[in-house]
Amino acid sequence: MDRAIKERLREVCSSYRAKSETFYFPLPRVKKFTSPTSPIENDINPPEGVLEAIKENKRIFVRIPRTFSGINLGVYLSYYLLRTQINDKQSLPVLIDGKQISPPQKGFNKNSPTYLKDEKVNSEFFEKIYIIEEPDFSSHTKTSYLISELKNSDNYVVILSKAEDKTGTIENFLTDTDTIEYSTTRISFSETAVFLEKTFDMQSYEAESLAMRLENTFRKFKIEVDPSYFALIQEDTLISLINANKRAELIQFAVQGLLSIIVACDPATTKLSRTTRERFLERICKYKIENNFLYIKDSDLAIIASDYINEFAYGVDQSEFLSPFFKSGLLYNFYGKVYFSYPYLESYLIARTLRGNDELAHKYFCPEMDTFDIYSFDLYCEMGPNKKVIDEVCSYADYYTNLANEVYGTQSVFDEKKLELNGIVNSVNLTEISDSINKIADKLQKVDRNKNVRVEKQRILDTQNHVISGLNQRKKDNDLDLEKSIQDEFYILDGLSRASMITLTLLGSGSESINKNDKQAIIKSCIDCTERLSNVWTINRLRIDFKKFKEEMLSKENIDKFINDSGIDDDMYYRIKRDIGVFISMMQTNIIMEPISRVMNNICSVAGVMVLSPIVSGYESEDKVKNVLKSVWLMEANPEEGYNFVKEVFGKYKGANMIRISSSCLLLNRLYWLHYQTKNSEYFSKAAKRIVSPIGISYDKKSLESAMKGPDMSI
Repeated sequence: MDRAIKERLREVCSSYRAKSETFYFPLPRVKKFTSPTSPIENDINPPEGVLEAIKENKRIFVRIPRTFSGINLGVYLSYYLLRTQINDKQSLPVLIDGKQISPPQKGFNKNSPTYLKDEKVNSEFFEKIYIIEEPDFSSHTKTSYLISELKNSDNYVVILSKAEDKTGTIENFLTDTDTIEYSTTRISFSETAVFLEKTFDMQSYEAESLAMRLENTFRKFKIEVDPSYFALIQEDTLISLINANKRAELIQFAVQGLLSIIVACDPATTKLSRTTRERFLERICKYKIENNFLYIKDSDLAIIASDYINEFAYGVDQSEFLSPFFKSGLLYNFYGKVYFSYPYLESYLIARTLRGNDELAHKYFCPEMDTFDIYSFDLYCEMGPNKKVIDEVCSYADYYTNLANEVYGTQSVFDEKKLELNGIVNSVNLTEISDSINKIADKLQKVDRNKNVRVEKQRILDTQNHVISGLNQRKKDNDLDLEKSIQDEFYILDGLSRASMITLTLLGSGSESINKNDKQAIIKSCIDCTERLSNVWTINRLRIDFKKFKEEMLSKENIDKFINDSGIDDDMYYRIKRDIGVFISMMQTNIIMEPISRVMNNICSVAGVMVLSPIVSGYESEDKVKNVLKSVWLMEANPEEGYNFVKEVFGKYKGANMIRISSSCLLLNRLYWLHYQTKNSEYFSKAAKRIVSPIGISYDKKSLESAMKGPDMSI
């Protein structure tokens, strides 16, 4: 049976042919399905493994979204389940093509291989799991027969389907068969880490650090890869991701998978190759860019397809040529408007198209455009940006830097408002922050090194995704209701924020493709505008009247109302008042610290790559905050050199304590997620400790060692 599954894997995943017999395919997790119309607060079901879902419900229907790039998920699930147990019995996955299930006799047992038929399987030792791929729900007869098969079967069943339930057929089917509906989610950070450990013989800390980088790439470009994707990854690709943040090849693997689906869906006698299809899609992108369209009319698409076919004399019909693009789901037609289904596919093709067309690239990547395409720009920079594009981006950043200096002056808010900022970050807040960090470090010490740290990280990522999905449903405030001066401030903030992110992306993604002189020019513009961003953003946050808010919240009327509404005893009045006061102080601190914290995190996440170390090191400034930004940047790019610069910069720093706290927290956060147990962990822990020591926060040695080494293996 194992041999049959592996042979099927070689058919559906050509890259598997060169892999070992024990190659590990990561699987997407599943989540109990929640209707898109349900309130976000009702969507509380966490993602879980398919095996856990089967054990819990016995019959599950897994809805595969249109954006899921792969096909043949069933064979990968079979490969996984064959290596598991249910009820202390060996799992026996039985993969069935759902379209073959039809009356009067082609049911589960009839469609099973001979050696997996009921009479051949000893139920005392084996547990059959039927995996039904893409049943034909368009046929009432076949659906009714499938219902009867499910009702007559006592086996575990997994149904996989991309079908859209436009008529309520599937909903009725699920009700009639007591089948629980799930939907797939992205392949998890934990699964990716396991894959890296097994495939490249990595230590757990190495695998988790790299899995985090892959997770960030998948999330940013909205990629939902299927298991076959991982068979394409090579070790040199991962090294490039670590040293230079190179993601284009990772995106290319996903694109290749999509284009392979087109070839598989091609009904023509003369099947055209993947690269031929890719060139055609690039033409669509070029047409859209030239005409500034978000979509292409189906009539224009037909003309472009006919011209392409005739130019190369492919000898296929235009409708026959276009059919696989829609059948596979790469393109979709919405009332005559044709769109790409996968954003990362379009981003990759745009970058490829513009890489060979400098004038069009200069027009498309104009930083002043509200619809600036940062995703395509990211990949374009990695491929090698044009000099005109580089100069335009630097000029844009310099413009907003100069504008901010004209309006707010060149002084730093962290000097001018030092006393006010230090007053906000009071001793209570410092203690809370210190306690929080030490609790995390203690947790690292107590948990199992190989499993629980990874589980904790996965839990945090799942929580972040849940919160983000909720925030994305909220409406933005109407800025037009603000005063003119505040609107002007937001205009400057928007320009600085955009300039900071674009210059960081240009430098981070173009770290290997841009020459030295241009990189030196970019980093100057980048740090200049990023420092101004943190300055103006902090000024903007200081406009919030926390004193008035605190007085209102701590009024006797409000506290009495809170106690009455909550059913709390009246003798808790002063404790409740104290707790609310502490919470408001913490909230104020977090809100005021957010700008500088966000700015520093962006620097490390977007452009903190080893290749840039000489450029970052060579940047010089007399400005204290700019040197702080340089120090955290250098810590990420070259920790040993960064630590020495941290000692120099913070040994002289006399500004607001907020800078010290934000820098220290950032370094411990980077240590936890990307650097623990590595040769660089000591530099991060020592730097975090040194930065905050002058203001009274003392991270104890035990906590720092725990964060630096990870949890104790002996526990």
